[in-house]
Amino acid sequence: MSVRACLLVSLLLVTLAFFGCGQKPPATTETPSGPASTAKAPGPTGPAAAGGDLGEQIYTKGTGPDGQHLAFTKGGAKFVAKPGGCANCHGTDGLGHKMPKMTIPPIRASVLFAAGRYTEQTIRKAVVTGMDEKGTPLDPVMPRWKMTDDELVALVSYLKVLDTKPANPPKPAGPAKPMPAAPKTK
Repeated sequence: MSVRACLLVSLLLVTLAFFGCGQKPPATTETPSGPASTAKAPGPTGPAAAGGDLGEQIYTKGTGPDGQHLAFTKGGAKFVAKPGGCANCHGTDGLGHKMPKMTIPPIRASVLFAAGRYTEQTIRKAVVTGMDEKGTPLDPVMPRWKMTDDELVALVSYLKVLDTKPANPPKPAGPAKPMPAAPKTK
């Protein structure tokens, strides 16, 4: 196979991985400044705006009000192959976890807002630009999500809801071992 053919096949595979097999790419619109931008659905109204279903949907699935996976600009390499939301890394309970080579921090509102650590504005900065409350870059694996203000409000509201939910119990280490047989008595 020629170099050119290899490059074309590679480009096709990357495009399929990014847009998902059989899914349509997001619609684009021309802006007055020239370049195309991704069209976004209007913000949520009703309970979703208060962090109800939309906040949970963003947190657990990484999808917006239109049901499509939210776009991101950096990080999130694992989401190209398997789309998901915050829960994929931070856990469905928002308490994070330790892995062999990294620690995923908790992101429940009680932790983020403790002692004025984060504000809603600095959470927005972390989610969108990947900078923590002090302006330090977050881990490059963390996606830099493209979210509307309404989506961010819903997500932060859901982080507050997580405070009312119990922590997930730790997963068992493996299948239970059978009990040894009782010794025979005479």
